[in-house]
Amino acid sequence: MGESGLCFLLRPDYDQGMSKPKTRIMYIEDKSEGLNGPARIGRVTFSKSGRSVHYGGRTFQKVGNGYKYNHIAEDNGDHFWIS
Repeated sequence: MGESGLCFLLRPDYDQGMSKPKTRIMYIEDKSEGLNGPARIGRVTFSKSGRSVHYGGRTFQKVGNGYKYNHIAEDNGDHFWIS
């Protein structure tokens, strides 16, 4: 117990100074072949900076105000809409 008489319990995942990566269920549409492409809903994981997302073993970099797409696949440059 501390001097104030309060006991603080630490969770094991926070003892190491590490937090879990942020995830979110999002809409992912492949725009590489045009406006209408295959789409799915899935759980993505955000990078620490939030400028890229990871899904299905791939990494997608966010681009500025995209009209037809807002992310680019790092591996081959394909365009995706992720929201």
